[in-house]
Amino acid sequence: GTFVSGVGPPSNQYRPLTMASFAANMLASGADPAAWRLTNILLHAANAALVALLAWQLAGASAHAPRSAALAAGLAFAWFAPSAEAVAWIAARFDGMALFWILVAASAFMASREWRDRYGVASLAATALAFMSKESAAIGPALIVALAWVKRPEGEGLLRGCVRGLVAALPWLAIAAAYFAYRALIFGDPFRFYPGTSPGLALLSGKWLAALPASGDWWLLALPEAGPRRVYAVAGLLLGIAAVSASLRDRAEGRVLAAIVLAFLAALALLFSHWGWSATGEGGRVLYAPAAIAALAVALPLRSTGRRLRRAAWIVAFVLLGSGLLLTRGAVERRVQAGAQMRALIAALAQTADALPEGAYAFVVVPDHLGAIPFARNAQGGLMLPPAQPRPLSSQLVVQLPDDLPSWPELLEKNIVGRLK
Repeated sequence: GTFVSGVGPPSNQYRPLTMASFAANMLASGADPAAWRLTNILLHAANAALVALLAWQLAGASAHAPRSAALAAGLAFAWFAPSAEAVAWIAARFDGMALFWILVAASAFMASREWRDRYGVASLAATALAFMSKESAAIGPALIVALAWVKRPEGEGLLRGCVRGLVAALPWLAIAAAYFAYRALIFGDPFRFYPGTSPGLALLSGKWLAALPASGDWWLLALPEAGPRRVYAVAGLLLGIAAVSASLRDRAEGRVLAAIVLAFLAALALLFSHWGWSATGEGGRVLYAPAAIAALAVALPLRSTGRRLRRAAWIVAFVLLGSGLLLTRGAVERRVQAGAQMRALIAALAQTADALPEGAYAFVVVPDHLGAIPFARNAQGGLMLPPAQPRPLSSQLVVQLPDDLPSWPELLEKNIVGRLK
């Protein structure tokens, strides 16, 4: 049903392929969370490997040790700490799956000679599958346009190269056009995702640019480890400077860097026309795809023909990877602690229900999130019912979020407790 109608209101979500993966998890392992999480981890590992593959494909003929540089790019993406949200939170699998198909499409495109050969057809198919995974797949055609510009013949003028790149990417742009036309058919609007928003207007008017300088407080919340965070930021800045230096040394690398920057900005524009920075530090999953594109730039100075630049870049890269790993471990540990809190809550709910006098009814308020980590959101019913509980508790208690409270006076007047009992 979701292949023809979307996931359902209130948001205009079209994500049938990822929903099918949830169904496959349920059929294969039931409610065992380990298998569901393993799927996300394998997706993340595959995405890191694909980032490394694409970084290697972008290396020029004169590149020094391009495989080692590509491996560093893959690790830089794997250890981008905000991405822990996209991996650890099962409901964020949409981001991992969409990025997987985007990267498959990009790598196949780099291997293709024309859109009709086997790699070109594989890239087109992967693009279609990306659009069936999450709306962020719109980043894919923008990345293909940038890669087509990289693949243009040497010495070709800028204007002619841009035209050639757009022409080469037309089949991928046609898939994007068909996707948005289908969204208009089933949702009535090709671009709106959240109710009451106008992403097309935000994108065309440039309002998304206001989100870029507003990220300072968000980073402090998402990555509370001050020392590793500062080291990571400085190392990232230095590697960025080294990437620019490498691009100035080699014209081909300059073209690669320009394509990466353009694709990265396009990704930010598409995402921030829908989304803003969370006041809790949540939202690292939204940066998942842009982080993969940005990680490609890590390889540029590491494969430079300039020995001094290359050695200095490798030292900085090791610092970046080390601090990134520390930040990622911290992000994962906070989620482990949240998981322990959830297990304790589930047990306490059962104990509360068992301790209630006959005929009594309990009202339990639980937090939507713990810091930057989604907690009981969308799980109010699940916390009361199997498989989380050995038996249904809804006849004895109800679980709600703080934001749910304003609606309860009216619900009580309508005898909601009597109906639940």
